[in-house]
Amino acid sequence: MHIGFWTKTKSILKWAILGCTLTLALTWALLKTPILTPTLKIETLNFPGETSQLFYKKLSSYSEQNSAFAKLDSSRTTFQFRLPLYDDELRWDPLEKAGTFYLKSVSINLLAYRKSVSLDDVNPTFELQKGIRNNRTVFVAPPGSIDPQIRIRIDSEALDIARISVAFVLAVLITLATLIWVNWHTAILAFAEKDTLWIKQLKNALHKDQFSASEFIILFGIGIALNLIPVTSFFLSVDDEVGAYRTDPSAWISDGRWTAFLVEKFIFPLPVLPFAPNLFFYACLAISYMVILRAHNLKFNWATALAYCVFVAHPIWWFIGEFYSNLPSAGLGVMCLSIAVYITTRLNLSNQFNRTKILLMIIASLCLALAVGAYQSLIMFYMVIGIGSVIFAFKDKTTEQTALLESAFKRVSYLIAVFLAGLALYFLLNKIAKHFYPANYGYLDSFLRIDALITDPLLIFSLTFEEMFKIYTGSERAYGVAFFSSAVALGFSILFLVTQKTWVACLRMTLFICALLISPFLLHFVTGGAYLPLRSMLAISFISWMSVMVILQNKGALRIFGVALTSILIFQMITINGQYAASTILATTHDRLTAQAIYSRIAEVNPNFDRDTLASIDIYGKLSFVSRYPSPSSSTMSASFFDWDDGNANRMIRYMQLIGFQNLSVIHPTQRIELTPKFKDMPIWPAPGSVRLEDGVYLIKLSETPDPTHAQYKQTGL
Repeated sequence: MHIGFWTKTKSILKWAILGCTLTLALTWALLKTPILTPTLKIETLNFPGETSQLFYKKLSSYSEQNSAFAKLDSSRTTFQFRLPLYDDELRWDPLEKAGTFYLKSVSINLLAYRKSVSLDDVNPTFELQKGIRNNRTVFVAPPGSIDPQIRIRIDSEALDIARISVAFVLAVLITLATLIWVNWHTAILAFAEKDTLWIKQLKNALHKDQFSASEFIILFGIGIALNLIPVTSFFLSVDDEVGAYRTDPSAWISDGRWTAFLVEKFIFPLPVLPFAPNLFFYACLAISYMVILRAHNLKFNWATALAYCVFVAHPIWWFIGEFYSNLPSAGLGVMCLSIAVYITTRLNLSNQFNRTKILLMIIASLCLALAVGAYQSLIMFYMVIGIGSVIFAFKDKTTEQTALLESAFKRVSYLIAVFLAGLALYFLLNKIAKHFYPANYGYLDSFLRIDALITDPLLIFSLTFEEMFKIYTGSERAYGVAFFSSAVALGFSILFLVTQKTWVACLRMTLFICALLISPFLLHFVTGGAYLPLRSMLAISFISWMSVMVILQNKGALRIFGVALTSILIFQMITINGQYAASTILATTHDRLTAQAIYSRIAEVNPNFDRDTLASIDIYGKLSFVSRYPSPSSSTMSASFFDWDDGNANRMIRYMQLIGFQNLSVIHPTQRIELTPKFKDMPIWPAPGSVRLEDGVYLIKLSETPDPTHAQYKQTGL
């Protein structure tokens, strides 16, 4: 027994020495690798150049050898410099000439470690002046400057401690993983190669429901083919300029869309780009449809493939696809809610609750919470798919047995339970997100008008049903262009569904249909009947799909009729999307040409114009754009950056910066109001004299009607 104890002690001691040695060696090695090289991040605003230089040192003087150049990143606001060595002072040479820029923040970053540098420790040392303007720190290099310099003081000792701590923690984790692998790699490999119970159950479920890669490829191809223009084009819509410049996706948290935050943080950090977001979106829709079919006990065949064309080509998708930032999270959300419904419909109705059923309901609830976190109106999408699955499960039942009613009640109960649990999880996770990313939530609160429902419920119901009529009938007032076949398909599907074997079944189906049709419009009741943008009505695409699917399930002459009606509907949808594309193309072309012309005119009025020197701009009014093609009121497809918000100079200039005119900057609103009288005698764009240079500010007059900022001139009594 003594020998066994001594042997065990020696073994533990051997592994302990090995672990300590390996940990120390890894700590030393990690400190020498680029992984633990700290980065200095400098966030600026209106920076007048493309590159800048940082000098660093360690027990020496500054030299070109110990320096680095950095370009502004894709957001056009931030410099990042790696610090292979450092002491308490860094020297930043931001410019090589005169110029003005704002400094928003300076920080040291090292993996998950981030230490902010106080702007009080960022001070000019040569050819620069530091001040406060518009509540921001501003640096000004006066005319004649050739080598402006800034000193940045950092706590090098704290940074050293942070590097060593991070290196040690990583080394410990790597050492533990290594020792575990050496001792138990055989068991680990055996476990990894073995199908667990859950993997077996998942494989069996996928095999039982006949999921296949070929089905996904066909559906994905249909989605791409029917939406080829948005996939292969790059349309900059109003608000895309915000997404393109956004460096902090926590802005989504203020909208209660924490799933969108996660998607932009880890999948699409720069969401405003062509091709990739669209591909991701249509891949998600293809998976969603595969799951939706199984939730409705349907198989993939020519009829369901034809119906998918209605689903994926529905004009409603165009309204969410106008904003590249929305696409990835919306696609992921639709996929998650479809999985939630699928899991719920696969729950065994005859068994009592057990651990497996509870776990499946938790997974379904989490999927629904993720969907709502991507886009809140997707909760209504879940409702219509869930109601649709109930309709398809019981529409052909010919008996009124008690067991049938119990099954229907249980299925609806499971859907409601997942609905409530999913909402609870969403609010819980939203609360956590708000704790870590405090933000202003006025945007969401502005939609809620429950008091209007209480005050005049008849009016709210009237407004809501009027909106239902416009959307379900494919009215031009809703979509900008009419497509009557949508109403025809919906009407025939309702007729076929309510035609049941018994009056009781007919009444039950009527109730289901009413619930189905009202569900997408539930938000209208809590928003006081206010007009909601069509992008919040994505569930309408499912109802159109269900309409044609009900008709296509008939046989003989009715099936021929269904194919013809579906084909007409698809053709009309493709035509409408083509008109939407034309409207968007013309608007984007108009804005690009306008931006080029304005920039050229700015250069013409100043013989000494320098494209690398910051140009101060003030814009009066707006430039309206009228298209021959559709212009739905809830869409930006034919909207101009030079017209939106009744003339938003910041939006116009941000757009111009995005397409390459970087040296433009809008002056402060107070200055703009004071300059209002100078526009009085100016002609409007594009007449000669509509762009003028006065006192270093370029004045641009787009219309006689003032924009909201200049309209304040009369209100202030100046």
